[in-house]
Amino acid sequence: MKKKIIPVIAAALMLLTCGTAFSVDFSIDFKEIKESVKKEMKGNKSGTKQGEAGKGTAGNAAAVNTEPNSEDDFDWEANKDLTEITIERYKGTRTDVVIPVTIQDVPVTQIGERAFQEKIITSVVIPEGVKVIGNEAFSRCHQLVSVTLPQNVSIGASAFGDCSSLKSVVIPKGCQLGELAFSDCYNLESVTLPDDLKIIPDNCFSDCKKLASIKFPSSLKFIVKCAFNGCPFTSVDIPEGVEYIGDGAFKSNAITSVSLPKSLKWVGTDMIKGDNIADIKIAEGCVPKNAGSESSEDLRDFVKGAAIDKSIKLQKVLASVKVPKRSYEDKTALIKFLKGYGFSDSYISDKFDIY
Repeated sequence: MKKKIIPVIAAALMLLTCGTAFSVDFSIDFKEIKESVKKEMKGNKSGTKQGEAGKGTAGNAAAVNTEPNSEDDFDWEANKDLTEITIERYKGTRTDVVIPVTIQDVPVTQIGERAFQEKIITSVVIPEGVKVIGNEAFSRCHQLVSVTLPQNVSIGASAFGDCSSLKSVVIPKGCQLGELAFSDCYNLESVTLPDDLKIIPDNCFSDCKKLASIKFPSSLKFIVKCAFNGCPFTSVDIPEGVEYIGDGAFKSNAITSVSLPKSLKWVGTDMIKGDNIADIKIAEGCVPKNAGSESSEDLRDFVKGAAIDKSIKLQKVLASVKVPKRSYEDKTALIKFLKGYGFSDSYISDKFDIY
């Protein structure tokens, strides 16, 4: 529900006239107070912010409405300090949505869980200043074709899951991706990752049936389980710097070649799997440990496929990298390793198959 914001900026006065008390009602809308101030200011403060919100929007500017939506298009909630606004539900009719920078002059900082779920929208511009996009915020928006994201935003679980018309996504600097963030986006063809991204969480791009390739940034450290499960990658070329590949991170029969870096420290069961793998390259010095629950002697348990089973050459390549059975000491070391990158105990136990 939209709430009135009550600023405490004046003292109550008790006027005594002919012995009768006169009281002042303080249930005043924050917007009404601001209006009188705005009239005295030069320029249009609101208009300036609207212009800023439209920066960086791709496509034909003449064909896209860059004017922010009215605040009446949203149910929203202010925090107790009246310093941040969370958009809780979209109730407007515009299909080209531009989130306002402020509502009643208070910054919009969050898009709440399921705020736009299943809404008929074709584009959304989320301005700088928004710090959180909640779980399932835009899930199942099947007509959504364009998304403009701000820097330094945390994208929640399934935030854009099953947006079946989305074809391209550019993720800016400072963003953190949630699990299943873009899963089941069946027409997603292009994803640009920022050059400071460290973690691609579990199932983040799973079952994106047209996502055939992606350029990994040199900053990347973790590709968690099932991150690209079902994507039609023809090659999996893991760059130097990646330290962890989780269970089933890459499963696709389109994969024909695999390249693993020296930096790889931990591997999950079936991390790469496809029936048509014909070429495997492993950097000299690549000696990963077992992060899965099963014992192992070499990489054959972690890179699997029908072609490998039939190829002595490929089996020799994988057997040349010894992956010892994980000991209690290795389990402890892995937990310490993961915590060093900020993973919580609950996330580790749920996503890394350690316990």
